[in-house]
Amino acid sequence: MRVSTEDQVREGFSLPEQKERLEAYCKFKGYEIIDYYQDAGISAKTGNHRPEFERLKDNIKAKRINTIVALKLDRITRSIYDWENLMTFLDENDAYLDCVNDEINTTSANGKIISKLLMSVSQNEIERTSERTKVGLAGAIKCGHIPHIAPLGYKHEDKKLVIYYATKDVIDEAIEKKCDLLITHHPFLFFPLLSVDYDSALGKKLLKIFHAKLNIYSMHTNFDTAFGGMNDILASILNLTNIKAEKEEIDSNCFIRIGEVPQVKLKDYVSMVNTNLQDFVMRYVGCDEKIITKVGIIGGAGANELNNAIKLGCDCLITGEVKHNQALEALERGIALIEVSHSVESLFKEYLQEMLKKAFPTCEVLVSQKEKDPFKPFR
Repeated sequence: MRVSTEDQVREGFSLPEQKERLEAYCKFKGYEIIDYYQDAGISAKTGNHRPEFERLKDNIKAKRINTIVALKLDRITRSIYDWENLMTFLDENDAYLDCVNDEINTTSANGKIISKLLMSVSQNEIERTSERTKVGLAGAIKCGHIPHIAPLGYKHEDKKLVIYYATKDVIDEAIEKKCDLLITHHPFLFFPLLSVDYDSALGKKLLKIFHAKLNIYSMHTNFDTAFGGMNDILASILNLTNIKAEKEEIDSNCFIRIGEVPQVKLKDYVSMVNTNLQDFVMRYVGCDEKIITKVGIIGGAGANELNNAIKLGCDCLITGEVKHNQALEALERGIALIEVSHSVESLFKEYLQEMLKKAFPTCEVLVSQKEKDPFKPFR
């Protein structure tokens, strides 16, 4: 079984619906169900890693199963290249494919040729969709419309992306205190500037910075992934034990930190996280009675690492900015999600202050008193 977000929107079926229909079909055909293989939220495009599909192939090699039952052919793949490789794999392992809706059964020569014809149509459909999407995006961008979620520091205004920052007070504070360097977590600028209008809000701030000769250093992801950085700090605040990265040699791709907690129910663990992070706008996904022992944490928006967290054996992933489809996927796959606000990253300030004092004992290191969370909780 497989479903991606666009599949749910276009065709209206989810993993539970597929499972129900497949079970009825297996009962009708007299098939014995050995296992279920579910890749949620993953496209069938060539190159995408699908953990459950790989596990299915391993079980075919081990002779645990000899027939794949899928709802439709495109639940398996939408690529002729991948399909040919799969057919070769099935032939080599004396295994077969049976599709419910497409009436395909590779146990016969006619079934195999029909499957190739349908696969050609499926690949053509996805390629034409891609072409239409690219043309539409190019047209929107030419008109100044950026069809995407506005990154931090920007907003959509009449469908256009404009710079919008609320850091004027922090800049004024740094200049007033005669600081030489302002260190921030989130970048002051996300995109290169082609021009500067000194009458705009951003231009006025830049002019102040230039006149004061204030240097600005933004760490962002570099600090998140570094040893002893944001994710390690948050893991420490949450009292995780046996904290480690996903691999021994930490690099810029090591977003997640994994740690252990004493066995606790999800509802109680959410309360503990709320207390330790002092975050009053938290949300969570999962059964209140779910037992939590292994936790993954990613500061900022890290729900894209959901598959990685599951692969690493996490019972719960703590991160920020969880999308609706990611929450649904977590619910279906049985992993708890705790969404905290970006404001918890401000907890790093005191830690960084101590680090810099130790590294540069002759420098005065100040923590901003003006920086604040722009969101207000509604109680």
